[in-house]
Amino acid sequence: MEMIDNKQFVTIKTHIEDAPQEYMFEIRTQTISTLVLRGSNDVIVKALYFSIDPYQINRITI
Repeated sequence: MEMIDNKQFVTIKTHIEDAPQEYMFEIRTQTISTLVLRGSNDVIVKALYFSIDPYQINRITI
C-alpha cells in the first residue's frame, strides 16, 4: 500500500479572462491510499492533464 497526495480542483475563485492560472482555483490536497483489494471492482486512475473548454470556464459552479 502506498499513500499519495491527491490535488482536487474544487471551484473557481475569480472570473477568468485569459489563460487560467493555478491561483484562480480553490485547490485542496488530501492523502489517499492506493490499496486495491484483490477481487474488488476498484480502479485507480491518474489524470495527468484536464482540459476545460474556454466557453465553459466561467459557467462552472459548485
